[in-house]
Amino acid sequence: MYSKEEKTILIGIGLPVTFLRFGKALVYLIFFYYALTFTDNEFLIGVAFGATALIQAILTLPFGFWSDKFGRKKMIMIGLILFIIGSLLASYPFGNIYVLIFARFLQGSSAIYSCILAFIGDVIPKNKRSRTLGIFSILTGIVFSLGIILGPTIAPGFLPYSFLFILSAALGSIALVYLIIFVEEPKFKSEDSEITSNIELFKDVIKNRNLILTYFATFFTNFVLVAILLILAPKMLETYMPTEYSGLLLIPIFGFGMGVMYYTSKIADKGKSKLIAILGFILVGLGLIMFIFYNFILLIFGLFMFFTGMAILDPILPTFIITLATQKSKGTASGFYNVTRYLGEAIGPVVSGFILLMFIVDYLLLILIILIIISILLMISIRIITN
Repeated sequence: MYSKEEKTILIGIGLPVTFLRFGKALVYLIFFYYALTFTDNEFLIGVAFGATALIQAILTLPFGFWSDKFGRKKMIMIGLILFIIGSLLASYPFGNIYVLIFARFLQGSSAIYSCILAFIGDVIPKNKRSRTLGIFSILTGIVFSLGIILGPTIAPGFLPYSFLFILSAALGSIALVYLIIFVEEPKFKSEDSEITSNIELFKDVIKNRNLILTYFATFFTNFVLVAILLILAPKMLETYMPTEYSGLLLIPIFGFGMGVMYYTSKIADKGKSKLIAILGFILVGLGLIMFIFYNFILLIFGLFMFFTGMAILDPILPTFIITLATQKSKGTASGFYNVTRYLGEAIGPVVSGFILLMFIVDYLLLILIILIIISILLMISIRIITN
């Protein structure tokens, strides 16, 4: 059990993580249509969407280092303030796609996850950290799914697109106020804190072949996920239904995926992580193949397989990092994992937008299928998975 003080701290650092992830998910399925009100250039739309993840990839490690120097709470506060300003500007970018791109950069400047990990290392006893991170993962997974479902359900059917960005700013403000009032800066750092900036730990990670393979698979996974959520899923679904119903369609799909995720995670804990990861990638690949046929029934089956595969991979890939990294470099390895995840989210929409601008949807689907095949081969190549 957590003490009263630990609960207060966990709420204070948990709200920014969950609210920012929720705000990010809210605009996934509607962002393409929102950006179309400013430009019809799919490449620029991809840049606008990917800007948030790109700056997060750049700032994730520096934010962790700056939190060592200036304080965890201060850096989380700065990240939240930038996110709030960026969200408000994105809600009214003066009809200019370049202003929207800048706003998305500001949103992404809230690269606070490494600060959160460091905060946990400072104030939560070692025997409670795995449980704490597990709770955070479950909560962020749930709010991410809710955000993707609610976004297109709310806008534009009931409220304008801009409301979703205003809602994100409001949630960020709530997290900021709670943090300022109830959470104190850690007065000390645990001797066994897993957050470190030692250059030797970077070398340990970079030289680990299995970790590098996992990072590439993580990059490809997020590249494909964002390409589908931002561009392909809305484009494919708009042929058969209004935008506001696409979120409702995803409710049973996500629900099924989370149920499968629960059971496959239990199997993975019994030493089958590698097999489960391969299964996840196979399902994603089969889903992508279904999309090629442009048939509504096959599209639904494809979405079920695609998001079930992604749900399986979401908790599995991070466990690879924890398992494959040495004890002293787990924190650094996790930092690199987040960087590669953000890079996939940043580059995916930019490249996808460019391909759609120059070619057709089939070319993009083919590239995504190839990336998933490569990911399967990478998983097969990982030599040892122990649990």
